[in-house]
Amino acid sequence: MNQIELSYKVQTDKFNLFVTPFHSQISNLAESAFANDTIPNTFYNTPPLYSNQRSIGIEFESNVKISTNFNIRGNPKVRL
Repeated sequence: MNQIELSYKVQTDKFNLFVTPFHSQISNLAESAFANDTIPNTFYNTPPLYSNQRSIGIEFESNVKISTNFNIRGNPKVRL
């Protein structure tokens, strides 16, 4: 697994913003399912399937302080 993230933060008294671009590459990721057979109470695992996954994107996290008792928070993530 290879992964890299880099964050940038902006902060004032009423506003916070984090911007985090990321990239991850996972190789030989095994996936298997737990299933039941047609015979009652018989369970088995399917043979593993190996795959590679790649994820690139940007995550934003912000918090806006409207008043002492009211904040608005957002955390969208964009994957390319």
